[in-house]
Amino acid sequence: MNWKTTSLIVIIVILSVLIVYKHQHLEENLPIAVEGVNTYVDKEVTDRTMATVYFNQFNNMLLNNPDMAFTLIDITTKTMLGVSNKEEFREYVNKNRDQIAKRTLNNFDVITKNGVKNYYCLASDKVTYVFVPNSVMDYKVQITK
Repeated sequence: MNWKTTSLIVIIVILSVLIVYKHQHLEENLPIAVEGVNTYVDKEVTDRTMATVYFNQFNNMLLNNPDMAFTLIDITTKTMLGVSNKEEFREYVNKNRDQIAKRTLNNFDVITKNGVKNYYCLASDKVTYVFVPNSVMDYKVQITK
């Protein structure tokens, strides 16, 4: 054997070891789905989960991004709260920040209207958020006291 043949054999052995190591490492951390390519896991989302997600997202939005929350509330709620623009709504949120921050979801109900599920979420301070979805996580909110 000459040095070229020996070098080639060494390179092949090193590459083989690397390929085996990489393959074992991938199997440990990224299991390959038996179903094939481009598969997904079908998960059923319950009404309780959706109500909780809507409630928590909107309540956090009130505290952290009141301008965005203002765009989601309906005109009836704006009138009830006495706000007509984002500045007035920010003032309302700041005035009630402690109460909003302590607010938790106590109960919920789902009522289907015109084929759309409306999520009625009763908060710990007896405020009700009604989420009227257009599509998943795209909704309008009505707030009642």
